[in-house]
Amino acid sequence: KKHPNYSQVQIAEENSGLHFLLHVQTTLTDEQLVKKAAENGIHISCLSQYYHDQPESTLPHVILINYSGLNSEKILQAVEKLQLSTC
Repeated sequence: KKHPNYSQVQIAEENSGLHFLLHVQTTLTDEQLVKKAAENGIHISCLSQYYHDQPESTLPHVILINYSGLNSEKILQAVEKLQLSTC
């Protein structure tokens, strides 16, 4: 919550075990966001990738974050790479 770009994201389900949902403000499609993140060295999955049929009610730009293997030293680096990926 101390990151300067915190206002551009919303965290949901943070008390749900080993995952949380990160709602990101971007004009990119989910497919573009995943591709750009990979180009920046991070692997992400958008919630929309888990739908068989894409219903109109699917929320775009929701990233599923698994934080079970993250150490605190790499979190800031991942946040910076994700920020580069949303533009």
